[in-house]
Amino acid sequence: AVCGNTPVVNYSDSRTAEVICESASKMITFIDLAGHHKYLKTTIFGLTSYCPDFAMLVVSANTGIAGTTREHLGLAMALKVPFFIVISKVDLCTKATIDRTVKQLEMVLKQPGCNKVPLLVSSSDDAVTAAQQFAHSPR
Repeated sequence: AVCGNTPVVNYSDSRTAEVICESASKMITFIDLAGHHKYLKTTIFGLTSYCPDFAMLVVSANTGIAGTTREHLGLAMALKVPFFIVISKVDLCTKATIDRTVKQLEMVLKQPGCNKVPLLVSSSDDAVTAAQQFAHSPR
């Protein structure tokens, strides 16, 4: 894959992190943490020990907000880790189900304890706008 004029390099080429860092202008690491309550300590460890720049909270469109969703959202906020939310499984749901999940998320994000400004990203232009606002606003 190519990002702009720069080729993307990853571990699939059997390279070490050191070799990749020598030729890279930017290093991005993804860490997949558990979403189940049973593994909450592991998730807390991951968020506190790796000092991530961002957190991505994945919410299933057909399930909506679960108890662990609220816990993980609270953890990211308590640790002051900027976060964004991705709604998955939209291909398995009706538009009404997706809309219900989006409304649930908007309500939670706007509550006084959270006080965030939700921005729905549906196009590449929306993504650019969101990225610009994300970089300039803690909300």
